[in-house]
Amino acid sequence: MEILIVRPFYLLKFLSEEHFYSQASGILLTKKVKKKLGQKRLSENVF
Repeated sequence: MEILIVRPFYLLKFLSEEHFYSQASGILLTKKVKKKLGQKRLSENVF
């Protein structure tokens, strides 16, 4: 019975960690993309 109680907890912990890491990497990715887009816009404005 203990295994049945513990397993969902580990699964939940794993899923929440996975979700957190995917969100964090997603935020970093969007920041990088926005930075690149910003640089592109700047170079377009120069020409």
